[in-house]
Amino acid sequence: MPTDMINRDAPADVVSPQSTDSAVDRLPGAAPNSGVDLSFVRVLHATFRRDFALLAEKLRATRTGNGPSGAAIARWYDMLVEQLHHHHSIEDTELLPILRAKSDDPELVGPLDVVQNQHQEMDEILARVADGMRGIRFDAAASEKLIAAVDELVAHLNEHLDDEERDAFPVLEKLMTTEEFEHFEVAVRKQMGMRGAAVTFPWILDGADAATRQAVLGQLPLPLRLICRFVWVPAFRRKYALSASAPSPPSLDDVPAPSLTTRIQTRFADLDPLGHVNNVSYVVYMETARVRFIHEYGSTLRGNLLVARTEVDHRHEIPSSTWEIDVKVQAQSVGRTSVVVRHELYDGETLVGEGRVVLVAVDDHHKPRPVTAQERALLLGEDAS
Repeated sequence: MPTDMINRDAPADVVSPQSTDSAVDRLPGAAPNSGVDLSFVRVLHATFRRDFALLAEKLRATRTGNGPSGAAIARWYDMLVEQLHHHHSIEDTELLPILRAKSDDPELVGPLDVVQNQHQEMDEILARVADGMRGIRFDAAASEKLIAAVDELVAHLNEHLDDEERDAFPVLEKLMTTEEFEHFEVAVRKQMGMRGAAVTFPWILDGADAATRQAVLGQLPLPLRLICRFVWVPAFRRKYALSASAPSPPSLDDVPAPSLTTRIQTRFADLDPLGHVNNVSYVVYMETARVRFIHEYGSTLRGNLLVARTEVDHRHEIPSSTWEIDVKVQAQSVGRTSVVVRHELYDGETLVGEGRVVLVAVDDHHKPRPVTAQERALLLGEDAS
């Protein structure tokens, strides 16, 4: 996996050997090699943990009729297995041979043997899961046998990833030179190709938190970053509807007035030369969500409101790695002829902007007219009587 596509300043959580005289530390010139950066592999491992656990959860949901269709789960599973096979294949054919050629010390080779043996054991479990998946492809509920096989797979996968990060990563970091690691990265890119990248990157980003998304996309060249955001990600979501659910944005203050949240996809045209969403776009997002709110809670005011004042507080920039914004709208107060509407803009759980707009109700001649009692009640959630 191309490890130069992730933030190298991200904290590493590898468990270092506790003994100062281990075989790793006894190697001639075995100082930590700054050219070996495994941060992207750690992100990849975290994504495997996340999505195989999600697979088990969605399979259980089919038993109660509340899950996705069996066909959707099967497509999702096929994609996950393809990612896992590619990851293991590149380790077995490109990485482990380099490390084994560096030393025949059993203390060093031992963790590498464990990793490769676990790959083979996982292939056997995957074969059992594949047998159970044949029935679910036709929208049948998952069998207990299939769920048990997936639970076994998840447990084995988590154990394997833990072992690899704890025992094999330190060996790799000690033994590989910068040149060898760069050669390995080239081999990974060649095997993946653009076709593979068009699935791998959206898969990692889908359901990831904002910090991970920004770190991954922020290291891509700008043209590839834009292709990923505006081509690869939409295509991935259309084909693989099953995804990790993003956290819901925080709610407005607990007041009786109804609120409405609208999810808005950012556009390439919204970006400015600084590489983030331009401040003017915040006003456009507010307007889009506000129109939907008025249609829902102010039906008789539709087409009969003029904007008298707009205020925006920009709390946080919206980076180019963000492709969706949640805008929450709520009527704050209703005067004789005016309505004050609040807006909150969220990137995931981060409040990125707040806005206040004063609207004036007008008649057919665009002259101010009173807000009716029924309109006031709908906007504020009050009793019209």
